[in-house]
Amino acid sequence: MSVICKIRLINSTSLLMLVLGCSVESMAQPVLSLEKAVSLALARDAGLRQYRAATEAASENSIATGQLPDPVLRFGAKNLPTNTFSIDQEAMTQLSVGIMQQFPAGDSLALQAQIQALEADSWRERTALQRLHVINQTRQRWFDVYYWQQAAQILQGDRQLFDQLLQITHSLYSVGRKQQQDVLRAELEISLLKEKLIEAQLQLRESQALLGRWVDQDAIPMLLPDEEEWLPPLLDIPNSSHQMAQQVANHPLLVSQQRLMKQSEHAVQLAQQSYKPRWGISADYGWRDGEDPSGDDRADMFSVMVNVQLPLFTAKRQDKAVSSKRYARAAEQEKYLDLLRAQTSRVLAMHAKWRQLSARKKLFDDTLLFQSTAQADATLNAYQSDATDFADLMRAYLSDQRTKLDYQRLVANEQKTLAQLHFLYGFDNAHEPSDRQISRQTRTDQRIQEITP
Repeated sequence: MSVICKIRLINSTSLLMLVLGCSVESMAQPVLSLEKAVSLALARDAGLRQYRAATEAASENSIATGQLPDPVLRFGAKNLPTNTFSIDQEAMTQLSVGIMQQFPAGDSLALQAQIQALEADSWRERTALQRLHVINQTRQRWFDVYYWQQAAQILQGDRQLFDQLLQITHSLYSVGRKQQQDVLRAELEISLLKEKLIEAQLQLRESQALLGRWVDQDAIPMLLPDEEEWLPPLLDIPNSSHQMAQQVANHPLLVSQQRLMKQSEHAVQLAQQSYKPRWGISADYGWRDGEDPSGDDRADMFSVMVNVQLPLFTAKRQDKAVSSKRYARAAEQEKYLDLLRAQTSRVLAMHAKWRQLSARKKLFDDTLLFQSTAQADATLNAYQSDATDFADLMRAYLSDQRTKLDYQRLVANEQKTLAQLHFLYGFDNAHEPSDRQISRQTRTDQRIQEITP
């Protein structure tokens, strides 16, 4: 068997052993799939629990703020004579008990309840946004781990290959067909490759630690599954900014801002209620002791009073309050437009990046990977035939190594960009857009109807 055939056989055997070794190791310990990592992150994220609690708090408060103020119970003694403090000396003296109820101006109660209901819905949208954030960050860190895992495996495989090339070079040098500098160059490249492998392993540990921010460190194995449960591609979307704005308007970030806009509109209406009078009613029953001049028991007293707060001087109170709320409403509207433009711009830019990465990946799949391997094999043949030197052989194999590493980086970046697109579109489960947006307005409208008198 020729030397060329031997090295190819050794190379194929080494790669097969590496793959089998990885398979055995992955079978020996549970793997962390992308879907499992996301599930773990969602289950342990404290931010989600915080937002859910805030949602419930605002929802409960929407009921409380829609109620009338508690009535006031009054009781005591009236018109006691200070010389004797006797309750039957004077006809005016009485022991009274009464109740008083205040009524807020206009539709203040209903508007306050609606504002709090919108606050609860805004927190619900923030919860959905936090969920999307956790999903996206987990995916980003997972693909970082995936890349460095693949890079370490590539470098480990090349290390075994370079060791075999060194043995072949030693053999050729011993029979006088190659020079000593070829042997030294092979040893140098092996040392440099070891340094690259150490760096890749360090980056792998760091990326695993960053992934542990979202999933428990004990749940991170050494190996991740390869291309099993990755994200599906997105359908082509129009490049029109207007059409894009319509598609991204249902993102939780923008829906939350819509709720704040509605809150500000209700806040203006609530401030306008201050121009209306506030009413109050009270009823008192007074018991009197003693007798009147005719010898009969003194009659008890009953009183009913109505009080009205008149907003007569509005220039520096009600007018300013309404003006303030209108400015706040304008600020929320401008913020929404800014968020919409920014979100649309990010989606367009990220979609263009994803298309470019997909095109590059297709080029690698179609030609570059094959050409790189073919070039390395051809250079090896030429080296064995004394048609080229060891430096050209090393350049060919290092170029092939860079091509494989670039391809894995491209794969990871394409998936990370796709995950970012899922986040920007508001896709909750990476397979289809969430249908929660459809029911959000319905829930809010129903909630407002329930609490509106």
